[in-house]
Amino acid sequence: MSNKIFTHSLPMRYADFPTLVDALDYAALSSAGMNFYDRRCQLEDQLEYQTLKRVPKLVRSGCYR
Repeated sequence: MSNKIFTHSLPMRYADFPTLVDALDYAALSSAGMNFYDRRCQLEDQLEYQTLKRVPKLVRSGCYR
């Protein structure tokens, strides 16, 4: 079972996180993320905060790309 929560169901928290890491961990509970566009305003890629949270684990396991 996934613990993923849709963004609209997370309560909005305004600047009450002690660190940026804590804020990103909270955002990783939802499907929130960042969109990247090319110079023609076409969507190039999407990065969910959940994926960003897994990056350090991947690097520690030897996966660099």
